[in-house]
Amino acid sequence: CTAGLFIRSSVESLHADTGFRVERNLIVEIDPSLAGYDATRGAAVFHAVLQRVREIPGVQSASLAGTTPFGMIQSGRSIQKSSDPLPDSASTAKLETQCTYRIAGSDYFRTMGIHVLRGREFSEAEMSNKNSPVAILDQRAAETLWPKGDALGQHIRLLPTSANSTQAPQIAEVVGVVANVRDQFFGSPERPALYVPFGQDYQSDSNLHVGLMSGGPEAQAQVAEAVRNEVRAVDSRLPVLTLRSMREQMENSIDYWVLQTASRMFTIFGAVALFMAAVGLYGVRAYMVSRRTREIGIRMAIGASAGDTLRMILAEGMVVTAI
Repeated sequence: CTAGLFIRSSVESLHADTGFRVERNLIVEIDPSLAGYDATRGAAVFHAVLQRVREIPGVQSASLAGTTPFGMIQSGRSIQKSSDPLPDSASTAKLETQCTYRIAGSDYFRTMGIHVLRGREFSEAEMSNKNSPVAILDQRAAETLWPKGDALGQHIRLLPTSANSTQAPQIAEVVGVVANVRDQFFGSPERPALYVPFGQDYQSDSNLHVGLMSGGPEAQAQVAEAVRNEVRAVDSRLPVLTLRSMREQMENSIDYWVLQTASRMFTIFGAVALFMAAVGLYGVRAYMVSRRTREIGIRMAIGASAGDTLRMILAEGMVVTAI
């Protein structure tokens, strides 16, 4: 039973509604700092690569992201309504909302297939503008902060992280509300999500999401090779750390590995238990038949054939086995 549940869970996980596009989606990890670029030059490199990738035949859209769904690393950030007092005690700390923190570029939500419920995506100007902080919330975060109101147009306070405790809180305007996404197979309920534009928080090791017009393996391989060529065209020293499809990203995640390993383990246990149960049933039936030797002899003496006797014994055994 346990083996069946784990196998069913692993199969359903691959077809679960994640809230974003799984097929026709390539992930390209690039880190300009490995080629000696600082933040300013690195941002310019990302912009140049994006422009070239968007011109590749077969590419529908492309964008940047600091982290990827089902990735090894996920960031977190505490936020609150800008009208709430700063958390300086246990009581005011309750006003904080712990969110999954995601850095995103322009056209990110269209590329990922995440529905924009209200408002808009990040603009190209916000990819490099730090002077007017903006943010996008998912539906969970919006309903947590404003359960009876509309988060669009409101202002939130991004609290400093433990690594940058001296950093001043940042006030950002909510310019959009997007649908919830799922980036884990099991465990605790998904946290609310906060998205900020790439220009507000540069991250050197970032990912290009490339949405494809066609999901065929040949088209995907052609676009993947073209992406590598365009990255080399911008700078031959720029390394492509990983290049994989979103489907491969899911199947290579730790959560899915645990699920698959548990499925295989319990399948083996289940097969061994089934074999032992079959051997036990055979032993019981063999013993019962040996105890009925006199009865079988009488049946055959009054006209029962060997086939009739065999069918009777097998039918009784099959009933027990089926149960």
